[in-house]
Amino acid sequence: MGVYTNVSLTATNSLPTRLKDWLNPPPGSLPQTNMIQGFLDVSRYPYYADKTGVTNARPAIQNAIDDAYDANLVVFLPSGTYLCEGGLSLIQTNPPLFASGRKFVNKLVGSTLGARPVLKLKDGAVVTNNLITGSAAADYPIFLYFAWQGVVTSLTEDPSRHYCGTLRGINIDMGNNPNVSAVRNHGAQLCAIEDVDIYGTAFAYGLDGIPGGGGSCSNVKITGGKVGVKLQYRPIPLLTGLQLYGQSQYGIWAKGAPQLAVVGFNIVGPTNPTPGYIAVYGFAALALVDGTIQVTNQASGQGIVCPSGSDVYLQNVYVKADTCISGGGATTIFGSETNWTQLSEYAVRAGSNNGQMVVRGTDYGASTNATVATVITNGITPPTNLVSQHLWTTSFPSWQDVGIINITNYGAVADNPTTNNAPYIQAALNAAGGTNTVFIPRGHFFVGGQINVPAGSKLIGASEAISVLQAMTNWIPTTNTSILSTADNPTNGVTLAHFAVVGNEPGVAGNTYLGSYPNMTSQSNVTFVTVQTGNTIWRDLQMDEKPASGSGVCYSSQSRTAFKGNAGGKVYNLAMDGGSAAGAYAAGQPPNTYHLINVQNITNTLCFYQPDPEHLDESAKVAIYNAGAVSLFGFKYEAAGSDFRQQLLSASNVMDLRVMGGYGNYNQATNALIALSQCTHVRIAVVSRNGGTNDTAGLLWFTGQGNTLTDQRDIALYSYDLLPTDLVLGTPTIIGGVLRLNFSGPAAQSFKVVGTNQLTAPVSNWPVLKTGIFGVGGPLNTNFTDPSLIVTNQQRFFRIVSP
Repeated sequence: MGVYTNVSLTATNSLPTRLKDWLNPPPGSLPQTNMIQGFLDVSRYPYYADKTGVTNARPAIQNAIDDAYDANLVVFLPSGTYLCEGGLSLIQTNPPLFASGRKFVNKLVGSTLGARPVLKLKDGAVVTNNLITGSAAADYPIFLYFAWQGVVTSLTEDPSRHYCGTLRGINIDMGNNPNVSAVRNHGAQLCAIEDVDIYGTAFAYGLDGIPGGGGSCSNVKITGGKVGVKLQYRPIPLLTGLQLYGQSQYGIWAKGAPQLAVVGFNIVGPTNPTPGYIAVYGFAALALVDGTIQVTNQASGQGIVCPSGSDVYLQNVYVKADTCISGGGATTIFGSETNWTQLSEYAVRAGSNNGQMVVRGTDYGASTNATVATVITNGITPPTNLVSQHLWTTSFPSWQDVGIINITNYGAVADNPTTNNAPYIQAALNAAGGTNTVFIPRGHFFVGGQINVPAGSKLIGASEAISVLQAMTNWIPTTNTSILSTADNPTNGVTLAHFAVVGNEPGVAGNTYLGSYPNMTSQSNVTFVTVQTGNTIWRDLQMDEKPASGSGVCYSSQSRTAFKGNAGGKVYNLAMDGGSAAGAYAAGQPPNTYHLINVQNITNTLCFYQPDPEHLDESAKVAIYNAGAVSLFGFKYEAAGSDFRQQLLSASNVMDLRVMGGYGNYNQATNALIALSQCTHVRIAVVSRNGGTNDTAGLLWFTGQGNTLTDQRDIALYSYDLLPTDLVLGTPTIIGGVLRLNFSGPAAQSFKVVGTNQLTAPVSNWPVLKTGIFGVGGPLNTNFTDPSLIVTNQQRFFRIVSP
């Protein structure tokens, strides 16, 4: 983000006309009470949107949307029902200041007190805000339309410039409007649709155009409509925790995007027979992980259909339909309407894409279709946590929480570059005791020292555009430190959400910065955020810092974000620009010390949902070393330009590494874009790039683990499983109705037996069933018995891990 001041709320001449008297409203009015915190209440003066659902609230809400955009505020809907007789437009135009497109943004959020607020479209409403034309035009007018249009009169949109547009915590009742779609948020970095239910008697699409390229959708439920989700072109859009029920045409219509990743989902078709219904209609390459699809009461129910022959990867997907998957290059898998078919792992390399598929050392060549599948058809009931395991497990912290602790109540002062707020923020966190929520209100809070976040803490802001922790210009640490660092604790996780952490940018003539600091080496020892806590939830944090181009120095030798110690949990929408100029590293600073995402020496499971590291020269954008289970879902990336030194991902000694769906503009590197070594279990699926004109023939996509992948060809699947060479597995036996595993290993070497009913669960999460040491107090040969397996007729998977 450009480090710009928020629009002043006290210098009222800078505010929109309707807000100029907000500090001294007319007698008898219901004044705004939370603008200082960052929220503009649509039910208060001067808007008075009716929240009873009786009269038309659309004009009042639209006025609040327009004013909040100009004043750097979040539009806030208290609990209630808001009847709208037309559509709402949340348009991002050319910002008033250079590069401030992540400051002037549209945020529409609901109250967390009482029932979730509802935006209700009146039956038969006339919606005319379908402003876009061309190939990306929506099929139907849109009720809630988020977009970047450059100028208000433009009839085109540019999703790549649309940042931070957010719909969160609001339900949408579409009523009886069969030719209107509910939401379009066709954007990029930090655009989000979160905690939203969409339903109605009759409507067109639930979502028509969703974020990608650093933004995503999480915890969305859509009931009814013709189509649940229709894609428009965005790099690797991601849907996490998606529930679709009763659409009449398609659950997901994957049209327009190069790839789509869906993680943790439940798709249920219509109850009544509906000819032609398809749960997932996949023109895009698909990566589907941990989900269920039910298509019943149909003459010929279809789960997944891929008509264009795109690459497909499924992991731990359960289907109840006559046809589980078919079309294009896919090998048809038939199923049943009455019994579940588990596609534990299924991969298609479409020959028309000339993609690459390497499975456990076998290269499937090119130009022909190839399918690798592990299909289990014994009617196993899917686990109940397929959706919830990818979401926050409790209600999300809110600025309305009981006992909220505002950092300003402990001395923090906004927008004063000479005030070091670190001690005041630390005092607020300490007072919260890991129980109460700590709130960063609207403002830039300068810090000149590390803030330690205790285990269990919940630290949130009003918005990542307006609640900002910013490094002071005179903070010049001589040892490695962080702006924020969480406690090293294995289980008692922290929540970090909805604020920004930024460094200092060099001044640019004609622009208003809060500070100018051209010699970026002064903060070369600073990591923005260090996470060391298990079960952490990170959602929608913004981080940015840009050095002067050609300054001849590197602004940091420490990584932008670091995950170490007991770090684990879920990270949503981690979008960052590296910003360093090629060759801008100071003498003696090795380039491999700086990464945008640096994961080292962790054992807890860590999942990234839509990570988006961009524009870093010299060193790998993402480094993962000595880790347990790490997953990157919906991996968006972008290279710095024509410099061929940048590497995308470097990983070594990782037990379980998953990259599920990836795309971006990226030239080939002198070193392979993805380099792996000594990783135990690897799945890289549905990953591609747009190389442009700066590619050099013969450079590598991928190297390591005994394989190389070259040139521009997509990666349909790279699969690797390390088989220990010093373990000998005997033939399992059943004696007296008891399953017995027989195995042996070298003397004095430890072993453990782990088992699970979910094959695709990270190995680090499999329960330990037995531990021991070969040849100590017994023979080198040993065994493990499981009497419950035969008795209960369960399915279970085992691994013997040694050492």
